[in-house]
Amino acid sequence: MYQPYTVHKRPTAKAKRSIYYCHFRDSQGNRLPAVSTGQTSKAAAMQWAKDQYASGISGDNSNIRFGEYVEGWFDWESSPFIQRKLKRGDYSRTYAEQQNGLLKNHILPYFESMPLSGITGDEIEKWVLGLSEQVSSATANRSLAVLKVILKEAVRLGHLPSSPASLVEQIRERNREAGILTLEEIRTLFNPDHLSEIWIGNTIHYLLNAIACTTGMRKGEIQALRW
Repeated sequence: MYQPYTVHKRPTAKAKRSIYYCHFRDSQGNRLPAVSTGQTSKAAAMQWAKDQYASGISGDNSNIRFGEYVEGWFDWESSPFIQRKLKRGDYSRTYAEQQNGLLKNHILPYFESMPLSGITGDEIEKWVLGLSEQVSSATANRSLAVLKVILKEAVRLGHLPSSPASLVEQIRERNREAGILTLEEIRTLFNPDHLSEIWIGNTIHYLLNAIACTTGMRKGEIQALRW
């Protein structure tokens, strides 16, 4: 029976245990580079490979679209990327939501229909320069950082040979002189319709700043509020 993937174990250098690696096969049946399953038992490794293959993000990724590849990437409950991060360090739900907002609002509109393997450094350079003309340099840089994380993970999993974003540099951020917001700027900033675009869906920060703006309360006073 044809098996689109095989697993084998490799001993780790710093621990007395072995980690199972997986080889997927492309559409021609050629074996692709091994990727770590992160599992220490064969049964768990086989289940991981089965899940990866069923999700469509393993095996031959030459034709998979970027939008398909990143579907559910920052989903707190089901994302393999999030679960791996939680097992290896601190990763907050709020941060995941912020990253997801950047992905949906600034990355997907440009790259969604492109093949994952067709994204080039030149294309990323073109995108981030154009984005910096539409949003702040800081937002453009944060969006670039999210894209780099995704492509770096694709390399780690063996879905790309290298990251096309690795040599793309950040946009220079210019610090604007501090001043007082105009009434029109305040209306734009706190318009609920702009929650996703300006606040990246972070309702807590939106609410805290709206309270401060409309009442004059200081941060400590707002944090001390109770029902």
